[in-house]
Amino acid sequence: MGLARKGARLLLEEARQRPFYGRLLQMGRQNLYFGQSDMDQLASLHAFKLHRDVPSQNIHQPLVAPECLDDATFFSQLGFSEVESIDYSSDENATYAHDLNKPVPDILKQRYDVIYDGGTMEHIFDVRSVLHNIFDMLRVGGRIIHSHPSSNHVDHGFYMFSPTFFLDYYATNEFLIHELQIITYSKAHDTEPWSIYDYEPDCLSHLEAGGFGSKMLGIQVAAEKTPHSTWDRIPQQGRYVRSWKDHHHGASQPVIARKTKKPPWLPQATVPPRRNLIDVLLRRPAPTPAPPDPIPNKVAEY
Repeated sequence: MGLARKGARLLLEEARQRPFYGRLLQMGRQNLYFGQSDMDQLASLHAFKLHRDVPSQNIHQPLVAPECLDDATFFSQLGFSEVESIDYSSDENATYAHDLNKPVPDILKQRYDVIYDGGTMEHIFDVRSVLHNIFDMLRVGGRIIHSHPSSNHVDHGFYMFSPTFFLDYYATNEFLIHELQIITYSKAHDTEPWSIYDYEPDCLSHLEAGGFGSKMLGIQVAAEKTPHSTWDRIPQQGRYVRSWKDHHHGASQPVIARKTKKPPWLPQATVPPRRNLIDVLLRRPAPTPAPPDPIPNKVAEY
């Protein structure tokens, strides 16, 4: 699994809003594609104070950069006191080699304060088993953070998840959903902008059939295990449940318990430029306004 600068920013923002602590499990060990100076710069963009108690450790990524942070350094600087990982293959040098299609051993149950699934679940065939394992490994009060590719990632993995999958599953199983965002980006995702949007039920219904064009779509989810959480309740898709309830008893929607946030990088509303007198006298055409963004609830651009 790989984590570049903009993916790191999503985790820095999560850490700023809901501080990390304790023991982390990476589902799939992360390769970082940036160094300490980049990390310092990214942290300053999010007004986040890095935990620098542990000396930085670097690894060599010959195809990307000569000196990149290792995963333990990165997550320790976000606030974790212990950083572990799990992977199918022993070649990844993870803490535990285990097939998440199968139940995890008892030693891993209720062990973690945060589980970071940085693009692993879409590569595992038995998604139900993965969700069961996540539930078993999380402590009550612990968070699962998913970061997955969605639309326009054909054959990247077994699955391309939709946001409603996570919303409906975690709401049905009484997790507290802190964040659910969609991210659009291009193939040159490390150099061209990412646009980040807060997802709400049905906000993409007008785009569901080819509406994203050549854009690639990602999903970021943060959900907390509560004393009432379960793993095995099978959800019905929310759009249909809301339709049925509209017809019979009045609609209800899953709640996303976001904190009110006004990040400093949020683009300001733009005012159309005032035309000067010369332009008017020479009958120069007014600038063409940019087309409206078809996706609502934009909160940031990285």
